[in-house]
Amino acid sequence: SDDWASAGLGMNYWFQGMPSLADISEVRILPGVQIVFCLFYGDYSLKSIPNDLALPDSLLSIRSMFPFTGIESIPASFNIPSQIVDMRYAFEGNVRLKEIGDGFALPFTVQTYQGMLRNCDSLISLPASLNLSRSTAKGDPARNAFQQGYDARIDPSWQRPAFPLRTFRKGR
Repeated sequence: SDDWASAGLGMNYWFQGMPSLADISEVRILPGVQIVFCLFYGDYSLKSIPNDLALPDSLLSIRSMFPFTGIESIPASFNIPSQIVDMRYAFEGNVRLKEIGDGFALPFTVQTYQGMLRNCDSLISLPASLNLSRSTAKGDPARNAFQQGYDARIDPSWQRPAFPLRTFRKGR
């Protein structure tokens, strides 16, 4: 029975702290799950997100779904469903993360993405599709995607395929 999932208990911590977990191609987020807090936290051997990893329509929060893993890229095919409201710290601390596929986007329903890419120090550029030029419903500015205290000096020309991260500078 999926009663626990429909109650909003989710799949929190299911695969947390499994440093040898390298392949999640067979992992499925169960129907009815609303929260996947710290699902893959600290899984350092995990280098990629499968192109076909599907997030169910019931999911509302992917807060801290992939923090401190070995992920090197986020595929454009990783679709964030339109009902997601919370993406705080979703990819935090992925020091090997170098690229985000052009086409990866945040739905306008996202209310907060604070720290979503915090301490992802190897990122080279961001795709225009990510569109961090807008504030969220809660008023989170783009800088909150990286870390509080960063001042976003974003090139306003979002027509370019990507902009270099050096356009961000440490603030206050």
